[in-house]
Amino acid sequence: MVVLSFEKRVRSAEDDARDTARNRKDAGGAGIRWIRLRYHQRPSLPATVFDIARGVTRIVREHRRQKFDLLHARGYVPGAIAWAAKKRTGVPFLFDIRGLQAEEYADAGHWDVRGLKFRLTKRVEQAILHDADGIVTLTNAIRPALEDFAGLKARATRPPWSVIPTCVDLDHFAFDAAGRQRIREQLEGRGSPGPRLCGLDRDLVSAPRRCWISSRRPASGGPVCSCSRW
Repeated sequence: MVVLSFEKRVRSAEDDARDTARNRKDAGGAGIRWIRLRYHQRPSLPATVFDIARGVTRIVREHRRQKFDLLHARGYVPGAIAWAAKKRTGVPFLFDIRGLQAEEYADAGHWDVRGLKFRLTKRVEQAILHDADGIVTLTNAIRPALEDFAGLKARATRPPWSVIPTCVDLDHFAFDAAGRQRIREQLEGRGSPGPRLCGLDRDLVSAPRRCWISSRRPASGGPVCSCSRW
């Protein structure tokens, strides 16, 4: 299995190098080869197009070295990469949908529904849905909306579809109002101006994708490429 991801540099170069080496070693021990590409953020649209081109080029190159049986794309940008890679290589791809990206950005006030980013994302979305060899969603609730999209309506048959819900252990992560107030008071005591954020560091090699691959490995036993751009 090969995992291709686009990573931001959030620490020093030394810390990133150390963590990358550790993650590659851990992944290798599980039979996973991790390819880390740099994430480009600005200017937004050109940076995204550039990352898509880099992702497609790398997947095509890796496919020539060792043939892939399946591409697993988690989200819209990886979906665009997998869609374009399929056009180049013929390798089928699974579109793992986290949500309706264009609508979410518009609802949050980041995009104008009449703007280029919204319209371009919707056009790419329909191309992905039209050619995806399988679809995964988080809930059944999104299915009626997707099935009404032109990309799926234009297909003669629907692709295989699975719902893999995101879940949480509420007994372990129980809400504690007193604890929340205590933490707020501690943070306020520091006198830090501006918003306060709590970040969760995502360890790529332990992400749920590996579990999905282990339960749905292609019959041929060949390699799988999973692509993610956070």
